[in-house]
Amino acid sequence: FLKALGLGMGTSRDDVLRAQSLVEEAIKIDPSFDDGRAFRAYLLSMRYYFGWEADLSMLLEAERLARSVLVRDPRSMVARVTLVDIAWHLG
Repeated sequence: FLKALGLGMGTSRDDVLRAQSLVEEAIKIDPSFDDGRAFRAYLLSMRYYFGWEADLSMLLEAERLARSVLVRDPRSMVARVTLVDIAWHLG
């Protein structure tokens, strides 16, 4: 997960996709890993933001995932940052 965090903060499509793959592995190991689920949402929003997959449904899925994490863990900073990021993208 920590490697995914590092990769996911970059602007390279390959790094973001690799980060998403690593996060998916972490979530498979522990499906209740809320920060992993929230970071997955963040990566989806980044893919939208950079225009790699500029499909609004991807951004809405990211929002749904981040909100579901906040229901389970209202203190999740990763989910909160993701929702701010999504709001920024939506204008």
